[in-house]
Amino acid sequence: MRRTLLEITIPLIHLTLPIYAYGFMLMLGFIAGIFVARQRARSVGVDPDLLTDLGVYAVLGGVVGARALFVVLNWHEFAARPLDLIRIDKGGLVFYGGLVTASVLILWVLWRKKAPVAKVMDIIAPSVALGLAFGRVGCFMNGCCYGKRCDPNWAFAVRFPRTLDAQGKIDGSPVFQKQLDEGLRALTDEKALPVHPAQLYSAGLDLVLFFIVTVFYSYRVRDGDVAVFFCALYPVVRFLLECIREDVPRYGPGLSVAQMISIAGFVVFGLWFLIRRRSATAAKPEA
Repeated sequence: MRRTLLEITIPLIHLTLPIYAYGFMLMLGFIAGIFVARQRARSVGVDPDLLTDLGVYAVLGGVVGARALFVVLNWHEFAARPLDLIRIDKGGLVFYGGLVTASVLILWVLWRKKAPVAKVMDIIAPSVALGLAFGRVGCFMNGCCYGKRCDPNWAFAVRFPRTLDAQGKIDGSPVFQKQLDEGLRALTDEKALPVHPAQLYSAGLDLVLFFIVTVFYSYRVRDGDVAVFFCALYPVVRFLLECIREDVPRYGPGLSVAQMISIAGFVVFGLWFLIRRRSATAAKPEA
């Protein structure tokens, strides 16, 4: 866990600017995603600059939507501290919220530019998975989105450190704070009890998803197949990840909001994908 990568001091105005790991990894994910999308765009005859423009719109709309859903789901944490609504440097983004707002904004831009929507969405899909992988590494460095407690002997067990502010209060260590509230840790302890690095598990799965979707691109039957395939497969990854997440509230049969959305997303996009493939197969002329 390393929330602040470095601090840059501007001598003339005596201002210190912290470079947060979470935001830095999001930036790297954006750059990597745009690079991959531009390369793919060139290979299929789409203007690469269009993908760069869409990336900017996606980031702006995605951050707003992801933050909005996080705030709605965790309003009790912000009611007394409304200024924290804009503190995304501390984490607090829900992917599904960002996916919806970014997708709506991208579709609107493509419609305005009269661009091939399905073809462009296929180009974007692998980059989303790649960007997610970078973002999850940022979550690990930030200490958010942590996993459940695990056996100390587990090869991937991680113990997040206690971090204190200038007043000696817990600051920026969600795992330690939660275990402190539950009576599992004391202020004198330097580290939290071992937990699963759910963030790194997620980063690994997102990379696998990136490679699967990238390979599938060559096997698409029609434009739009890759985007729908990604939207059907990601919910499976997210549902499994949520099973070991400790920081999310659960409802009904013990499911998180993300798991409920994942079930609905898998059913809707899974059926849509199968219908598209069957109709495409049926439309092929017999030899």
